[in-house]
Amino acid sequence: YDTITEFFVSSKDKPGEGGSKMWLLILLGSLGILGIVFLIFRKRLDHIKIFNRVNALYESFLEGIKGLTRIRRPIAFFVHSVVIWVCYYLMVYFCFYCIPQTSGLGAAAGLTVLVTSTLAVVLPSPGGVGTFHYFVPIALTLYGIDAKDGLTYATIAHAAQMLMFVLFGTISLISMIILQRKNLSE
Repeated sequence: YDTITEFFVSSKDKPGEGGSKMWLLILLGSLGILGIVFLIFRKRLDHIKIFNRVNALYESFLEGIKGLTRIRRPIAFFVHSVVIWVCYYLMVYFCFYCIPQTSGLGAAAGLTVLVTSTLAVVLPSPGGVGTFHYFVPIALTLYGIDAKDGLTYATIAHAAQMLMFVLFGTISLISMIILQRKNLSE
């Protein structure tokens, strides 16, 4: 907790960083307050277009959560989900060793970057391009990594992930086509 507290309230910046990070705390707090206000007043704000879109996203999220109760094999679903997230974590962690500046980071830094990068990719941008490269270096400054080195790490990690998606996506697509042809011929 000391690292996080120091990140937000330190009066002097680390070398290579510009400006105070208090804006980040204010932004996160403001988003939290807006979320609470939205949940409380969402029925009264029905006539405002943007709130209708946010409410539709919220309702869709709730439907997805409810859908978890209708899964045929919940244990297999849970195990596969855990394995996928462990693989994502390992990809983040192993990419630390790609550049010397991040090679000394530990497991907690990997988890921080995983959470930050996940939230960055969820933001509306194609494939997380831009948002990933903006938020991951900010997360790495929590651990004393210079913003430029953080951007280098983010570029390498994002490229590795995109390469994996394209490679395994292509393999999966070809496998599906072969399996469908096999099933049709039977």
